[in-house]
Amino acid sequence: MVQTSTGNPITNARYLPDFNLSLVRMVLVLILGIVSMYHVDAQSPKLGMAAIAPEWNGKQVCDGYDPTPINSPTFSYSGNGIQEPSYDYSWKQKVDDGAWEDVSAAKKSQFIPSFDPPVLTNTKSGQETHHYSWKLVVTDLGNGAQTVESEAFTLSVTSSISSSYKVVSQKSADGKSSINLTVSGGLPGYTYKWSSLDSKITFPSSQINMKDATGLLPGLYQVLIKDKSCPEVKLVIDTRKPHTK
Repeated sequence: MVQTSTGNPITNARYLPDFNLSLVRMVLVLILGIVSMYHVDAQSPKLGMAAIAPEWNGKQVCDGYDPTPINSPTFSYSGNGIQEPSYDYSWKQKVDDGAWEDVSAAKKSQFIPSFDPPVLTNTKSGQETHHYSWKLVVTDLGNGAQTVESEAFTLSVTSSISSSYKVVSQKSADGKSSINLTVSGGLPGYTYKWSSLDSKITFPSSQINMKDATGLLPGLYQVLIKDKSCPEVKLVIDTRKPHTK
C-alpha cells in the first residue's frame, strides 16, 4: 500500500514501476541511435588529397618566368563503402589580393591532370612585384560529394631591371666627370661591374663595384647591372659631355 501526502491510498502499486520502465526504454533507444549514427559516420569513406609543392613555390622571380607544371595530386580514402570516384575539379588562380578565379576545370572526371601555369609577365620596367597563386579544389561526387582543396602555391614576379644615368661635369681642368645611376625593378640586391672601353683609360679600381662613379676622364665606360634573378643590364656611357639618359 502506497500512501500519498493527503493520506489517500493508491491501490495500483504497479503504476510507478511501469512509468520508470518506459523512461528507461526511451533513454536506451536514444543512446543506441546516437551510437549507430557515429558508427555509420566512422565507416563512411573519407577523402584525403596530397599535392606536392612545385620547386618554384614561394620564390621571387623575374618578368617572363615560365613555371614548371603543378603535378596532379594523389588521393586517399579511409572507411568502408568506397565507390568509383567522380571528380568535379577546378584549378584556381589569384593575383595579389584579388579573388580566386577558375583557370582550368572539369566535371565528373575520373582523372585530374597536372596544371601548367602560364609564362608570367610584369611588363613595365620598374613596376612593383606581383604575387601569383594557384590551388586545386576537388569534389568527389561518387563518395558523398566531399570537397577538399590543396594549399596555395605562390610565385612573386618582379619586372625587369630599369636603369638610367646622369653624367655630371666636375668642372676640372682635365674634364673629369661623375656618373650617377638610378636602378629599379628586378630583385633588389643589385651588383655593379664598371670598366673602361677606352684602352688609354683605366677605370678606378676602388669604384669597380660601386653604384656611382666619380673622377672619370672623358671617354666611353660600361657598367653591368645584375640582380638575383633578372637578365643582366648593360649600359654604355659617354662622359665627354654632360647629359642624362
